[in-house]
Amino acid sequence: MTFFRLLPVLALLVACSQSNPSVQEPAADGPAMGMPVPGMEDVDEMVVTEDAGGDGSGVVPAAAPRIVRMEATNWAFTPSALTLKKGEKVTLQLVGVSGMHGIGIPDLGISQKFGPGETVSVAIPTDKTGSFSFRCNVPCGAGHRDMTGTIVIED
Repeated sequence: MTFFRLLPVLALLVACSQSNPSVQEPAADGPAMGMPVPGMEDVDEMVVTEDAGGDGSGVVPAAAPRIVRMEATNWAFTPSALTLKKGEKVTLQLVGVSGMHGIGIPDLGISQKFGPGETVSVAIPTDKTGSFSFRCNVPCGAGHRDMTGTIVIED
């Protein structure tokens, strides 16, 4: 009687284990030659570099931005002049040393405020060349008008 209860289960297992001869199984190390790879239908050509990312993926990581540290004290930015290259990825790391301050670079669309003990990061767009003036945009006392500087982006 137990055999007859197991018979349907055995039949199902045998049927599921048989392979379909119309389906080509991929090789153990990847798809079979000439077989489409899911998600790659629109790719005409693919260049794979040998472990370019160092992690076995073959993907080259994006270059990290250059970090430029700028301190704001009463009443100066240090450094107050920066020279950058067009297209260079740059993050300005603003450090509040003393007093409430901010930085306004209108021609680059930047306005950031920060206080003493705070550090904030701002990406500098370097898609156009020129000389761009900046100043403290928070009234910070007697020397507020002296808190100015220049960013030069050159080819």
